[in-house]
Amino acid sequence: MPYGSAERWRPLDRIANVKLVTIRKATKTRKALTRKTVKPGVLKARVADIEVHEGQWIAAGTQGLFTSSNSGRTWEGGPLLGHSDFTLVRTTPKMIAASGRNFLLLSNGVRQDAAEGKCATVQCESSSAKEKCSFLDCDWKEAKLPKIISSINDVALGPDDSIWLACREGLYRSKDQGDTWERMLKLPVVNLASVFYDAAKNRMLVTAMYSTEVFSSDDEGKSWQRRDSGWLLRTITQDNGHLIASTAFDGVVIEGGPTVAANEAHSSSDGVK
Repeated sequence: MPYGSAERWRPLDRIANVKLVTIRKATKTRKALTRKTVKPGVLKARVADIEVHEGQWIAAGTQGLFTSSNSGRTWEGGPLLGHSDFTLVRTTPKMIAASGRNFLLLSNGVRQDAAEGKCATVQCESSSAKEKCSFLDCDWKEAKLPKIISSINDVALGPDDSIWLACREGLYRSKDQGDTWERMLKLPVVNLASVFYDAAKNRMLVTAMYSTEVFSSDDEGKSWQRRDSGWLLRTITQDNGHLIASTAFDGVVIEGGPTVAANEAHSSSDGVK
C-alpha cells in the first residue's frame, strides 16, 4: 500500500475517572445516597506496554496504570499503590501483573465488597446498572521482591500461576503470589532481556542482553537448553509454531529464516492455477 493511502492513526487519550460521592450516609432505615462524578483528563504520558484482558484494554505508562472497557474511547486509572511509572503489564484468566523497574503489583481480578463481605469478579454487574467493573477496583498487592533485584526487564505468567521475572541479576520465580522468590540457578546467564511462556510447547523461553542464544526449559527451570539465534534478541513471542523476536539493532527476526518464508509461500500457492 503506498505511503499516505493508509487509514490515519488517531490518539485515544481521554481520561474519565469515575468516583462515587456519598451524598447521604446510610442509616438503619434507609440506604446511602451516592452519585457519580467524572474527573476528566488527558493521557499524554509515555505508554510502555498495552494488553487486552477479557475485553478490557490495559495500558502501562508513566502516569500510572489505565484501563478502558470501551475500546479506548475513555480511560480510567492513574497511580496504583503509590506507584506511577509502569513499564509492563501481563495477564492470564486468573492473574494480572503490572510492574515498573523495581516493583511488581499483582491482582487476581477479584474485588472485595466491603458492604456485603462478598467478592465480586472484575466482570461483575452493578446492582443499579449493568456495567463492567474496572480491574483497578480489584484487590491489589505489592510483591515482596528480593532486595538484590535492581531492574525488572520482563515478566511472564506460567500456567500454574507462577510468576517469572527477567532481571539484571538473573531469572526469578514465585509460586506464592510474590511472597517468596527462587532464583533459577541452572540458567547459565544473567542480565536478562526477556522471559516468555510458550504455551504451545509448554516451555519457558529466556533471552539475555549480551547473548545471541535462546534458552528454553520445559521442566520448570530444572534444566535449560540453548540454541544460538545469531542475533541479539530482546522480546520474544511465538506465532503459528515459529518464534518471533525483536532485536537490539536489526529489526524483527523469525526462527527458520528464509526457509520458513519459502515454505509458507509454497503452501499458500498450492492448488492455485
